[in-house]
Amino acid sequence: MTEKGEALFESERIRAGNSLRILGTGVIVFGLWSVVKPALIAVAAPSLQQVDLPDEESLIFIAVAMAVTALIVLGDVFLRFYIGFSARGEGQGENRGWRYIVLASMILLCNVLLWIVLPILRICFHVDLEYSLTLDALASFLVELTSNVILAELIYNAVKLKRLNGRKGR
Repeated sequence: MTEKGEALFESERIRAGNSLRILGTGVIVFGLWSVVKPALIAVAAPSLQQVDLPDEESLIFIAVAMAVTALIVLGDVFLRFYIGFSARGEGQGENRGWRYIVLASMILLCNVLLWIVLPILRICFHVDLEYSLTLDALASFLVELTSNVILAELIYNAVKLKRLNGRKGR
C-alpha cells in the first residue's frame, strides 16, 4: 500500500472508532430513556389516574404485570448498556467480538417489526388505545426513531471497523 493509501486507511479506522465511541454513548443514554419513558407514562397517563380502586385479585394481576414490565425494562437497559460499553471499547481499540453487534441488530429488528406489527394488530383486533397524535406522541416517536438510527449507525460503524482491522492484519 502506498503512503497516501496507508494514511487514508488509518484515517478511516480512526473515524470509525471515534464514531463507535460516540454512538456507544448514545446507546447508553437511550438505555436510560427506556427507564424514564415507562415512568413518565405511568405518571402522566390520564387513563391511569382515573381508575377506581380494584379488588384484591386485580391488585395481584396489576402487581405481576408491573413486575414483568420492570423486568423487561431492566433487561432492555442491561442490553443497551452492554452494547454501548462494548461499542465504546471497540472504538478505543479493544476487540469486543461480534456479540454486541448481533444484539444491536436484534434490538433494531425488533423495534422496526414492532413499528410495523403493532398498527396492524390494532386494526385487526379493533383496539382503541386512545392514542392520538399529540405533541407527547410525536416527541416519543422522534426519540424512538433517533434511538433506532443510532443503533443502525453503530452496527454499520462496528462492522466497518472490524473489516478495516481485518485488512490491517494482512
